[in-house]
Amino acid sequence: MTYFKPFIWFILTLSLGYVLDQGFTIGDQRIPGFGKLLNPATGLWKNAEDASKFKSHTFNYQGTDGNIRIYYDDRLVPHIFAESTRDALFAQGYVEAQNRLWQMDFIAREAAGRLSEVVGGKTLRYDIRRRKQGLLYGAELALESWKKDPASMEFLNSYCSGANAYIKTLKSKSNPLEFKLLGYSPTPWTALQSALVLKTMTSTLASYNEDIWATNTLLQLGEENFNKYYQVHDPDQSPVVPDNQIYDFKPVLNRDSLAERSYSGPKLEGLTIFKGIKGVGSNNWALNAQKVAGEFPILCNDPHLDLTLPSIWYEVHIVTPEFNAYGVSIPGMPGIMIGFNDQIAWGNTNVGHDMVDYYTIDWIDEEKRKYRVDGQTKEVEIRTEQINIRGKKDIQLDLKITDFGIVYAEPEKEGLPDIARDWIGYKDHDLKETTVFVNIMRSQDYHDFKKASNEFFTPAQNFLFASKADTVAIRVNGNLPLKPEQDGRFVKKGDSSSNRWQSYIPRKHNPEVFNPSHGFVSSANQVSTSEDYPYYYHGSFEEYRGKRLNEALASMEKADVRDMQDLQLDVYSIRADYFLSLLLDPVVETEFKDEKLEKITALLMNWDCHYDGTSSASKFFEKWISKYRRAFWKNYFKITDTQGLILPEDWVLIKVSNENPDLSHEVVLSTYEATAEDFNTDELETPWMEYRPKSIDHLLDIPSFSYNNINVGGCGDVLNAISSSIGPSWRMIVELDEKTRAMAVYPGGQSGNPASKFYDDSVQKWINGEYNTIDIYKKEDELAEEALYSIKINAGK
Repeated sequence: MTYFKPFIWFILTLSLGYVLDQGFTIGDQRIPGFGKLLNPATGLWKNAEDASKFKSHTFNYQGTDGNIRIYYDDRLVPHIFAESTRDALFAQGYVEAQNRLWQMDFIAREAAGRLSEVVGGKTLRYDIRRRKQGLLYGAELALESWKKDPASMEFLNSYCSGANAYIKTLKSKSNPLEFKLLGYSPTPWTALQSALVLKTMTSTLASYNEDIWATNTLLQLGEENFNKYYQVHDPDQSPVVPDNQIYDFKPVLNRDSLAERSYSGPKLEGLTIFKGIKGVGSNNWALNAQKVAGEFPILCNDPHLDLTLPSIWYEVHIVTPEFNAYGVSIPGMPGIMIGFNDQIAWGNTNVGHDMVDYYTIDWIDEEKRKYRVDGQTKEVEIRTEQINIRGKKDIQLDLKITDFGIVYAEPEKEGLPDIARDWIGYKDHDLKETTVFVNIMRSQDYHDFKKASNEFFTPAQNFLFASKADTVAIRVNGNLPLKPEQDGRFVKKGDSSSNRWQSYIPRKHNPEVFNPSHGFVSSANQVSTSEDYPYYYHGSFEEYRGKRLNEALASMEKADVRDMQDLQLDVYSIRADYFLSLLLDPVVETEFKDEKLEKITALLMNWDCHYDGTSSASKFFEKWISKYRRAFWKNYFKITDTQGLILPEDWVLIKVSNENPDLSHEVVLSTYEATAEDFNTDELETPWMEYRPKSIDHLLDIPSFSYNNINVGGCGDVLNAISSSIGPSWRMIVELDEKTRAMAVYPGGQSGNPASKFYDDSVQKWINGEYNTIDIYKKEDELAEEALYSIKINAGK
């Protein structure tokens, strides 16, 4: 046996070396090769950030119009100087790939349903869901549309060329950290990946729907009760477009209801349906000269999106002979989405109109390849997509595409129909989407801005504008479905072509406000218009932030930057104020013998309805109102299980509670005591920030790369709308004085490297409510002298 020992050790050494180099798999979990990760020449050590990472350099590139200079300041913001827009976009692609390449790859891969290629089988169900949602399908259709317009592709190709110019410089040792952790390498950036980034935003902002749940609720409660308690709009709303707006056009479609379109079979149970993400949104507003302390407008924007590391946004400054623009982009797409130049400023919030419809499919054959429409037989289009799974056999997914969208749910329960999902994200169009935010950067007035934004397709946004000409405006922008009353609110029958949404509201009929007499425009994801708007729409709207914002702006005189900061950081809840006026009286009138209840009552009576991080009353209120809501409605709907249904909006709950004080009084007291039982006496002083902790997570959900238990206040219905993982992802304030002044902040900073010190600096500033001062007028030589480092790209062979 002694003769075999050297051989055995030799084999073990080879095996260990292979495992350390190649990695291994445990179940669905891919373990990277530790040898590669710990290699001092090519592993994780090469991603440690130090001064050597910031070395100025110059290179030649054939294909640019002129020389490009890039100066990184002390926050790693690139200041790009280029001789043409095309060159500027090349440089934008270069710097975004340099700092956010893995993020760009991950977002495009997630949208395409390709995570399993690098992660393994544990993301297979997610990839299948993404494929069925049609993001890859929609991205391919969008790219084909863009190719019809040379200008669209010129801008996009310049951006992709810049990204690839950087990618070509990478070697395995310089790959971003996450590539090493997951054990794969970057590939050239493509226009299709940019389209996928756009579809990700569309999925996030234009997918929320309640069709299945609204249908189940209608079937359970009946039409009379549903219509009574589930009105589309609150008559006491504070819309984006004020109540006094005059619509001087003739609508192209009447709002007559077509209720017979709706599904009326058994309750739709056991369906795995993507409801979308609720709680994403934003605030924006602009005040003209009559409302501010100075002589020019102020514009503010703070989009509330997923707080992630790396951040959703990338801060960039672009200067050409034609324009001088600053703001944030979404890595992977050209242009500045929210920002300003030396003449105008712009911003966006989500509109929230429903952009998803569901249809039952009337199959003819058992193979589910033929279906009936208008009494005729039609065949589905089979789109076969391959899903590669790391370490496992690849699978093929056959998507069935009908006239009503992709077949999305095929329930196993007998008697239930298959459901197709129609989504605006894979609707064909001829708009020049890739030019929108590029041409907005170049705009000098509202005419330019509106012309550029007319090419925007989806997700519908409230496009905010202000200029030095003392102009403020806001427009509900994007393609809005043209539908009769109630259409798309419930699952529809997929047996008639007339049940499909046929077209869009003409863009010139989209709601818009231009230089209103009251001196400001604003939006906070509330309903777009009052009920006198000639077209029907429904969706997911935030009821209270818009009211708070409009009331605050209306009361302002001689507003300044400090007022704007206070408003962006405001944590006062109108919703809590409304409910406390309803709930507290019965509690105060009741003599409790329980010491804990007396303490809770004192907390609530002294609470100012502000969701400060240190507030202890807010946690009790939130739990109490949740119990009250469910307990109250069970008296009306006689239901024991609300799963699969939707409850009426809170404004309806307040209204009906006030109309029925005896019932409300009874439910208030029973839920008050039940809520108190959920808390120990020692927990009463626990602050809101600990009870409802906030986090900023890395995209891979790696704790050591994330920020957990952040000490901030806020909640979903206050202006500083911070929930557990959603919040103000970019706070910006722009004073359009003779020389534009601006300030902004966002958590996470510029670098995509989790080891970056810039993460800590920017997150802490954001937590503290601080802002960075922005100066777009610094001369190039001054920026060059102050630069952390610079890159020069010379036009050459």
